[in-house]
Amino acid sequence: MKRRGEGTVVVDAVRTYQPRVARAKYEKSQASCIKHSYPLKFLIPQYACETNCCWIYPITYGGGLVEGDHIDIAFHIKQNCCAVITSQESTKVYGCEKNIVTKQMLQYQVDDDALLCLLGDPIVCFKDASYTQSQEIRMTAEGNIVLLDLLSAGRIARGESWQLTSFKNSLLVYIDDQPVFNEVSHLENTPWLSVHASMSEYEILGTCIVIGNNVKNLVEILCKKYSAQKKIGERGDKRLLCSISKLEYTIEKKTILGCYLRFLTSASKAYEIIDEIVQPLLPIIGTNPYHNKY
Repeated sequence: MKRRGEGTVVVDAVRTYQPRVARAKYEKSQASCIKHSYPLKFLIPQYACETNCCWIYPITYGGGLVEGDHIDIAFHIKQNCCAVITSQESTKVYGCEKNIVTKQMLQYQVDDDALLCLLGDPIVCFKDASYTQSQEIRMTAEGNIVLLDLLSAGRIARGESWQLTSFKNSLLVYIDDQPVFNEVSHLENTPWLSVHASMSEYEILGTCIVIGNNVKNLVEILCKKYSAQKKIGERGDKRLLCSISKLEYTIEKKTILGCYLRFLTSASKAYEIIDEIVQPLLPIIGTNPYHNKY
């Protein structure tokens, strides 16, 4: 049975009655509008952290995405708000017996002086899974975003390392309605080479995009760590393939900084990288969504 789930979450600022307290970087944020339909649902805990950040957990009934599922979600983070979109566990994509692709379409809108952090667990594609994901970010020149995408090799303990049939992920970013970033990643078996044969040495494929002048400290940390040239005779880490690119956009005479990090590595090394991404965000988001999970 095909399932079509749709959802919308709007995060808005809440007026606080503390006139003697200095105004925080981000105002108290909460979900002012929540809509969802089966098999989609949102969990939004009131006390997820001690900061002014709103935490959102999208979940699907059945423990994952089955063949033919089509999920559409729209998030709107309004001015001066902060939100974390994360998950309780990995997103499981079950195998496709009838060659019907499982799809998930995500749209994000980030307003002035708002911060959106997408810090979900890895997508786990089971054997013979076919999955397509589309993400569109529309942000203002004063907006900020940290997006971390993780793809797992699959159920490795069951011998299903990179046994998926197809995985496609597209990411499109607009700043003040101007397209500034467009990328499509596609893993698929071919008659000449399988995904397993080309990827079997690694367990996690990760991408991270950071854009916004309020998170430029994270940009500087990642660029310093992963763009540094190795010394003569220094050996690289065989467990890690990694590249980073600086991003710089000029919109109406305003310069917006960012970076784009890609890595292919073992699970243990991947979570070292994830920790380096999350640690600078802790004063804002309050806690680490990956803590005690892995």
